[in-house]
Formats: sequence, C-alpha cells, structure tokens
Amino acid sequence: MSNWLKSFGSKLFIYLTAFVLSFALVVIITVALCFSEVKNNVQELSREVETEFKSLSADTINDNYNMFLKGMVDVQVNSMEFILNDYSSDLEYLTDMIALLYKNYKEDNINVSKFKDADIIGKGKIKYFYAKGTDQNDSKIKEEMDFLSTIESDLYYYIKDSAHMYNCFIVTENGVSAISALEGDIKMNDDTNVSFNNSKWYKEAVATSSVVLTDVSNDVFSGKKVLSIAKSVITYDNKVFGVVGFDLVLEYMTAKNMGLSAIDSFNLFITDGKGNLVYNARGKAANGTNNYGESLVNFVKDAATRQEGFGFYEYNGNTYRTYYKKIGGTDYTLFSSVRDEKLALKADALNKSLNNKSEELTKSIYLMSRQMLLYFIIIIIVLVLIISLISKNISKHMSEPLKELSNVLDTAKNIQQNMLPKKFSDISNRKDVDVYAMNIPEAEVGGDFYNYIVDGNTLILIIADVSGSGIPAALFMARTNTLLNTAIRLSDSPKAILTYVNHELCKNNKDYYFVTIGLYYINLETKKVISTNSGHEDSIIIKKNGEVFVNKEQRSAPLGLEDYNNYEENKFDLGAGDKLFLFTDGVIEAINANNELYGIDRLIQNLKKVYDKKPKEVIDSVNEDISNYSKDLDQYDDITMLCLQINDIIEDEKLIHKYNQEFPANYESIDKIDEMIEEKLNEVYGTDEKYKDYLKTIFVCVEELVVNIVDYAYGGEDNTKTIWVDVVIDQNLDKLSICFKDIGKEFNPKELRDPNVLASIDNRKIGGLGVYITKSKMDIMDYKYEDGKNKLTITKFL
Repeated sequence: MSNWLKSFGSKLFIYLTAFVLSFALVVIITVALCFSEVKNNVQELSREVETEFKSLSADTINDNYNMFLKGMVDVQVNSMEFILNDYSSDLEYLTDMIALLYKNYKEDNINVSKFKDADIIGKGKIKYFYAKGTDQNDSKIKEEMDFLSTIESDLYYYIKDSAHMYNCFIVTENGVSAISALEGDIKMNDDTNVSFNNSKWYKEAVATSSVVLTDVSNDVFSGKKVLSIAKSVITYDNKVFGVVGFDLVLEYMTAKNMGLSAIDSFNLFITDGKGNLVYNARGKAANGTNNYGESLVNFVKDAATRQEGFGFYEYNGNTYRTYYKKIGGTDYTLFSSVRDEKLALKADALNKSLNNKSEELTKSIYLMSRQMLLYFIIIIIVLVLIISLISKNISKHMSEPLKELSNVLDTAKNIQQNMLPKKFSDISNRKDVDVYAMNIPEAEVGGDFYNYIVDGNTLILIIADVSGSGIPAALFMARTNTLLNTAIRLSDSPKAILTYVNHELCKNNKDYYFVTIGLYYINLETKKVISTNSGHEDSIIIKKNGEVFVNKEQRSAPLGLEDYNNYEENKFDLGAGDKLFLFTDGVIEAINANNELYGIDRLIQNLKKVYDKKPKEVIDSVNEDISNYSKDLDQYDDITMLCLQINDIIEDEKLIHKYNQEFPANYESIDKIDEMIEEKLNEVYGTDEKYKDYLKTIFVCVEELVVNIVDYAYGGEDNTKTIWVDVVIDQNLDKLSICFKDIGKEFNPKELRDPNVLASIDNRKIGGLGVYITKSKMDIMDYKYEDGKNKLTITKFL
C-alpha cells in the first residue's frame, strides 16, 4: 500500500488531466445547448465534492495520527520500563556483590590489587576523585583506594557492552569516587576535588536501602542528558560504605533510534512529576524548567494525575495533539505530539484549491459557451493549458499528505515486525529442537503474530490471528501479545493463560475485535504436548516417515467476544524427527485467478513433498507454492506459518563425560569448584573455546549456590561437612549439568517466589536473590530431595 501511495502523486496529474480534458469537451458541447443549466449543475457538483472531501480528509488523517501516536507511546514506554527494570536488577546484584567483596576484604585483609585488569589501568577508563579537604594520605582513604582498585574491572565491564549506559560509578562516605565512562578516556579539568558525596542524589540513595531513580541531569564528562539510578552499599557491619550507580543516556533510551526525528511534524518529550521538561527528541535543550506556556503547563499538570490519555495544548500560537503515558515505576510521563494546525492547513489548502478551481472552471465554461464556433479550436487549446496547470497544482497538494501517510505506515510496519522474534538459528543453543516462522502481512501492518518462548525444558509456541487487518488489528495484536507474555510468566497452564487473556480483552472491547490463538506447551524431554485452541486452525503433524495429517483439536470460541469462555486442553505426543506445523487462515484461503481457495488438501500435499526438510525449507516451500498459485493477484489476508522440528539425536555414550568431587562446606571451595568445572570443560573440548563465553555466568551461579548451601543448609562455614559436586558434560547436545548435593536443611529453591527487584529492601523478603539470578542465567534448574540429600542441578546449553 505504501508503494502505491508514493507513486499515486505522480500518476494523479496524468489521471486528472485526462479526466478534465474529456470533461471539458463534454461541457463545451453541452454549453452550446444550455449553458445556464450546465453552470448550475457544475457549481452544485463542486460544493458536494468539497464537502465530502473535507470530511473524508479530516477524519482519515485524524484517525490514523491518533492510532499512530498511541502505538508509538506504548512501544516506547514498554521499552523504557524494560530498560529501567533490567538495570535496577543489575544494580541490586552489583551492590550485593561489592558488599560481599568488601566483607571478604575486611575479614581476610587480602590485598588483591595484583589482579587489576591491565587493559583498564593506565588507559583512562577509570578515574578517581576526592571530596574537598580529603587527606589522600589518611589510612582510611588509602584502605578505600586499595579496595576500590580490586573492583575496577567490574565497574568497567558493566558498561562495556551496554546499549544505554554511559557511566558506572561508586562514591564512598569518605568522599572517594571511582568513575568508569563508556566513550574513550575520561576527560575533566585537573581539579580532582569533587564532593560527589554531598550531591542530592547521593543523600537520597543513602536515606533508603532501595534503588533510587534520580532527576535528569547533564553528565559531568559528556554533557549528555542522563537519568541515573543509584543504590547504597551496606557493609557486613550494617554501615554505609557508599553509593553505586549507573548513568543512562536518555537519547539512547528514547524513540530517536525509531526514526522519529525524520517524521515531519512529530515530537517526543518527557516531563518529571513536577511538570519540568527533562527530554526533547527534537533537539531543543530541556532546561529542567516548566516555563513553556500556560496551556502546555496546565496540560502537563493534568497529565501528571493520569496514567495515559489523549489531548490538545497550545504552544507558540500553535495547537498540538498528543498522547501521553506514565513510565511504570517512575513519576515521568512520556508524550508524543504532532502539530494539529499543519494537518488542518494541508486539508484546508486542498479544499480551497478545489473550490477555487471549480469556480474558475464554471466561469470559463459559461463564457466559452457564448463564443462563436469560429473560436472553438482556440478555446480548446487555451483550456488544455489551464487544465494542465490546475491538475498539476491539485496533484501537488494531494501527494504531500499521501507521502507523509506512507512514511507513517512504513514506521508502523518496522515497529510491528521488530516485535516478532527473528533468531531461528538456535533456541538457547539447543540441538534437540529447530524452529522457523514467517509473517507476511496483507498491508503494511496486520493482525497475525507468532512467538516462541523457552522455559527450562519447556518450549512454548504461540500463533494468533486478529479479526480485520491494518492498523486497528495491529494495535489489538500488540495488546494481545503483551497480555500473553504477562500471563505466561504467571502460569504454566495453557487453559488458565487463555482464560486470563480473554477476560482482559473483553474489557472495553466496544468494537468487538477478537483473536484466535493456538497455544502449545512442548516438554522437550518427554516430547509431550499440551495445547489450547481458541477458534484457530488445527495444527498439522508431519511424521518422520512422511505421514502428514491434520491434528484435530478441541476448539473453543475466539478471545475477546464473550467473557468466561471454557477453554479445553488437548494432549498429544511428538516423536523424534517429527514436525509440528502451525498456520493462520490466510494460508489456506489464498485464491487463484479462478477465485478458488488454496485449501487444506493442497497444503498437506505440499508438506508431504518436503517432510524430510528443515523447518525453514518447509515454510519456504509452502510460501513459494502459494505465490505460484495466486500468481499476480493481490494478497487476500495476512499469512503466518510456524514450524517446529524435534531433532532425532542419536546419543553416543562415549560423548557423555561424568565427574564428581567432594569439597568442604566453606567459601574457599567456590574457587576450587570453578577450577574443576573449567578444567573438565577444557579436557572435553580442548581447543574448541565455545564454552568460554559462558564461564563467567556459570561461576556467578556456582558462587550463589555454594553460599546458599554454606549459609542456609549448614548454617555457616563448617569444614567437617561436605558439598558433593557432580559434573556431566554431554557432547551430543553440548550440554553442561552441575549437581550440588548436601545433607543440610531440606529446601526446594524452585518453590521460592521471585523477589520484586524494584521494591525497597524494607518491603521485600530477605533472600532469594541468588536463586533468582541462577534461574535467570541458566537454561534449566531442577531440584529433588532423596537419600537424605538436597540435590540441585543446573544446566547450560553451550
């Protein structure tokens, strides 16, 4: 559609010229017979066209801009909330780690400065500052400097690969500051006496034990607008050691990278809870004040009391329409606006042009009809020139808003396509399963979508089809996808998940949009499948031996039409080498030149030809067959396909390596266990360094689990007690499994509820962070209690 819009402006001149020339000839002949009647008819027709075009142009432009503004804000707010949650979690972990390192440093009096990273020291990546009046020769200051030198690498590598972070810093109570910057060497004036510990953000962080979100400020090094998150470090003796924080660059977190600045008339800005402008995507400096006009000030104040909404405000004599929404977990509100007058001016200019030219045409016809036939040829020539100019002018006025609408649709298409997963080459590095999917919307945006999620040994597949097409269906799709992702984190029952999503979609669904969904839970160990189908197409099973058949499923009503529907669960098995093929109705409802449907039978016959191919080849074959079937006909509906293959892995016992070793229940065993794991991996893989990218993650999880065993299972360090460690390296699947066994208190960490990492420590239960980190970093975590032992196994696919 967007390509058609882009070419329409250039073609319009030809179409209008041909039409008006033909019309002129008819008018001239008619005027000779009854010029008065023709004049009245032409005037009436002009008024009707003007009225209808005004209504059509205004409604179409308004509706599309309103939906686009809302979609843009929803996507941007969700993105920023995810970024803040992610970095808050990282900050919680970093402060806990520094507190533990400081405890070890103080108790063991270990000077580990010899482990400094040679790539960081001396290259300007870390710089130290001192509060005014600090005696750098004081023993406490020297001790703090010695300890800070041991964590320089941690500060630097936390920002090394970050997409949004600019600085990582730590400031102590005694005024010593260590700062790591992202871009190049840290440059500042020679005055290193900077009292960061007297800053407002430092005092706010010390006053509470939770993560603090600071006001937007200018970074002292780069001058960029940054939003800082900080948290105090509480030492083992319940004292404040200092404050650790990250500086997040606003321009990296906002819609600047979504092509917003390239879209004419659009802007995005952010205000704080006091109504101060803290970020402006158009580049005008946000000076932290609210001095930008009474209308906008009142609008921002009113918006601060609401979660989201539409509205209008006046600024510099212009009216702006805007959609706004609060960023969850903060008092900031994000606004996306467009200058309303510019849209109105374009529509008015077009209407006035049509009206003026229509009147001129009527007068010309009236005068020409009274002329003698002798001047007929001359009049025709003059009329052609006039009409050409009129047509060109009309074409120019109409093509500009059409081109702008085309750019808006292109941006919406990119946003929607980025919501669908694209990495099909592997699923968490697993060799036992292969997935591929394809989505071809009928227009720029559509209502079909798919998703796949790996949770331990469970693979979740989603395929869905929203009623209708275009931007409304795309927005309903985005809402459905968000609800599904939320529900999947809360339940492992397909029936319960669709019941919840249906209940939410039925709220305020005045236009009665609905969606059909196929939700499949596949246990990758047992190959058993549990699914729930809400009015979607039945899945197709492709057996290893070439048999292909429709998997008849019990289907319920689509989501969004009626609350409290009864969704049933289907159960079936997949064998090694089998495939599961999912699709939307756009596949079988494609038509040919004879208006015949592609159909399920043709689909099955095509799948039989490629039963032994990989999922990507299967889907490419079906797509090519549909294209050949429909040939040059326009696509009738959105087309989405998803194919899963259970790979047939023949296990070789020689490629399964098992090791076990006993360790005393103390903290020193952490390094010894790490050395054992790395040594065994090196023995198995030799020069193949595929596992080395995962060692740091594995070591973090080993440390968390050993600390939990020592502190909670055994109640403290005790060299008379034992931790048994079994290591299994399976080269068939490139899988590393580590089993920790102890005879301490019985405890199942899988039953521990994930901590709310955004809540303050006062409002959050103590403990659970180590287990949460391990679950999030490892592919599988399993627990059982047998033979009087706790047995916790973690697995990582390399």
